[in-house]
Amino acid sequence: VVRSLSSEQWRSAITKLSSNASFISRLLLNEIPDNLEEMLDINLLPRVQIDLQTVCSCPDWGGMCKHVAGVCYQTAAELDRDPLLLFELRGLPRE
Repeated sequence: VVRSLSSEQWRSAITKLSSNASFISRLLLNEIPDNLEEMLDINLLPRVQIDLQTVCSCPDWGGMCKHVAGVCYQTAAELDRDPLLLFELRGLPRE
């Protein structure tokens, strides 16, 4: 589970984005600008354990089992294909 950003965080981010035409144009081209997180002052990618909670019923008790790792790799591949999915994962509907 990826923790959603708060409504307040998204309102602030959208306000900042709406004032930057170059960022909007990059997003419309399905690209995430390199310094987007810095400009928005939020972490889109999970950076701390509370942002990404995993559960698996397999008997592997290690920090991250092969099943969770597989989901992470698949998610990364989907994000490469559709970078705007990151906004959805963090709680902002695509519309």
